[in-house]
Amino acid sequence: MHTTLKQLWMVFVIPIMIGIGLAASGYIGTPRNKGIWINPQVPLSYYTTTQPNSNYQWTVLYPCQSCEQSNALRNAISTLGVKQSLVKILIPEALNETDEQYFYLADPHQMLILKYPIHDPLALVSDLKRLLKSVSQ
Repeated sequence: MHTTLKQLWMVFVIPIMIGIGLAASGYIGTPRNKGIWINPQVPLSYYTTTQPNSNYQWTVLYPCQSCEQSNALRNAISTLGVKQSLVKILIPEALNETDEQYFYLADPHQMLILKYPIHDPLALVSDLKRLLKSVSQ
């Protein structure tokens, strides 16, 4: 009986106590994403009038005022293989100058969640690979 009580403590109570201690100390872990979180999230409709897609699809907003990085972005996304069909590239109608320094990633709910420096499309692809890992085509 005493061993069973010890096992219950080890399996249930101790992890809860550790979780409460970590939450109280403000620990949030180390983020694995390579992009910069957009907080608060912005709806994709703020930048474009494209109708939302009912399919599961991630959207990359690419500020194509100076389309130098366009091929690099398309080539980087092509490394996703068969899952590249789950990623759509949009050119926004209007961006201010600071917005033109980033690629933006919108989730399937059409909310902009991450931004990436325009000179680093591989960081975007790295996060997309992780996000699309569990999706089967």
